[in-house]
Amino acid sequence: MFNGFLLIPNLDIAFDKGLITFDDNGAIPVSSQLDEIACKILGINSEMELVKVEPAHKSYLQYHRERIFKP
Repeated sequence: MFNGFLLIPNLDIAFDKGLITFDDNGAIPVSSQLDEIACKILGINSEMELVKVEPAHKSYLQYHRERIFKP
């Protein structure tokens, strides 16, 4: 139940591929593999954030940051 987020398609794909992730406060770190042009095309910017992160999401987010995200 807490191992997923409802994201728009461009963010969902980037998240699944490890090109973005979310910290425990919902902020969006962006992989260095995405340059400014790619971010603009994908509609991704560093000011985006999740509206709400439940405590139960945090272990899944930590896993994603440690094992999937490509800094």
